[in-house]
Amino acid sequence: ALREVGIRSMIGVPLVVEGRVTGVLIVGTTHRRHFTDDDALLLQLVGDRMALVIDHARLFEHERRIAETLQRSLLPDQLPDVPGLQISARYLPGAAGTQVGGDWFDVITQPGGQIGLVMGDVVGRGIKAASLMGQLRNALRAYALDGHGPGPVLSRLNRMLAAGEADSVTTLTYMVLDPESATLRIARAGHLPPLLVAPDGRGSYLEGAPGLPLGALPHTEYEERTMGLEPGTTLVLF
Repeated sequence: ALREVGIRSMIGVPLVVEGRVTGVLIVGTTHRRHFTDDDALLLQLVGDRMALVIDHARLFEHERRIAETLQRSLLPDQLPDVPGLQISARYLPGAAGTQVGGDWFDVITQPGGQIGLVMGDVVGRGIKAASLMGQLRNALRAYALDGHGPGPVLSRLNRMLAAGEADSVTTLTYMVLDPESATLRIARAGHLPPLLVAPDGRGSYLEGAPGLPLGALPHTEYEERTMGLEPGTTLVLF
């Protein structure tokens, strides 16, 4: 194949990472040439640097695939069917070259017909962030199903982070919607405010007390806000 493209002389050096040969770097010429020891030494220096870069890229992509698989396994497979409500979600991971990790959403059906709506983001990327996200998601579900409101749930999650070994912070919005009374209770831990779109199309953000991100300070207590909703209102968490 090399002769067919006109290569007359060539030199090759191994691509080595931690004693493993991962490939070969070849340089060829279209005319006859004698490669010296200096040529080989220079090419080997280039090969050593290339080998590290290629190996790091492979490890990066491998970890990204693991993190995305873990993250997707922790997101809800389907959303609950609640009479009187339309619920939908869309998740778009980062493009190739970026790492996924700690973003998550959840919809929790609670006793009494109330609906918990969750949107969170663990600061950081990769397997560590995805793993912490899974811990927070499971703990939040447990607190919510025990009947705790948005404020107490965030306060408990914050204490859980403070007591653990995770060196990370998390932003989170947690809302409890009561379809029967058309009321909403919301608490936020540093997360972006949800968008509320009224039936006439007017939009506004549910600012309220944002609170600190979870894990920022160990003894933070989170406030919650209660409000009524008109029929036909749209809530957007992001």
